[in-house]
Amino acid sequence: MMTNWICVYGVMGAIMTDNGGEFSSDEMREVASILDIKIYTTAGESPFQNGLCERVHAITDSMLLKLEAENNGVDKQTLLSWANMARNSLQMYNGFSSYQLVFGRSPNLPNIMNDTPPSIQGTTTSETFASHLNTLHASRKSYIQLEANERVHRGLRAKLRASEQIFQNGDMVYYKREGKDRWLGPGRVVFQDGKVIFVQRCICQSITK
Repeated sequence: MMTNWICVYGVMGAIMTDNGGEFSSDEMREVASILDIKIYTTAGESPFQNGLCERVHAITDSMLLKLEAENNGVDKQTLLSWANMARNSLQMYNGFSSYQLVFGRSPNLPNIMNDTPPSIQGTTTSETFASHLNTLHASRKSYIQLEANERVHRGLRAKLRASEQIFQNGDMVYYKREGKDRWLGPGRVVFQDGKVIFVQRCICQSITK
């Protein structure tokens, strides 16, 4: 976080994580307190509440595997950096890329629309520079292929969509835990924070007369 984000972009106002031990730790809370960063977490055993990030992570992993197979000799960190840049500049949300949503503009990257005569030659004496350019183009190609593939799968899966229902304190609901097929409950709703619903398990006691 310090190396790859704060030293480049500055301190963020807030950070949202799952409940992994690397995030929900005393060290993380201390750093956040010192830097005045608000920490938000999804509910335990609820990866679907962070669904967009999980999907982005999966796409990035797939891109990295493909790039490693096709670019022998390029270190993994370089491949990951260009994979992230390609994804963040191409992935769209409501008509804007991730890069645009954060910085308000698109990144200035080599592209055929703005190439000058020296750029069109496609040659360089620097092997390192050539490696970076080749990795950039390979990353773009990899993302486009994965995006097209993901759209096909998304259309075939017909996933259930999350309900936007608002629950009130005291409402009785049924719930599922990760890795379990059966429903549990009923439980009593304590309160709702956005899509995160806090449920108290009801302990049934038998009454004998």
